[in-house]
Amino acid sequence: MGIGQVIRNLLINAMHGMDDIPWLDVRTYTRDSWVMIEIEDQGVGVPVDVIGQFFEPFLHDHG
Repeated sequence: MGIGQVIRNLLINAMHGMDDIPWLDVRTYTRDSWVMIEIEDQGVGVPVDVIGQFFEPFLHDHG
């Protein structure tokens, strides 16, 4: 799985976990020789029992 697919899955999962008025903030920047990506939303977070599956596509369909 490439980085594009990982980010896509992360964004899809975040959007499906949002409430009535969704917002999603994506920030990118560089630090030394690294590219940093920060994603923030107002969702309730990932339940402990599925945290190990966090980057799987369609995680929202498992609950």
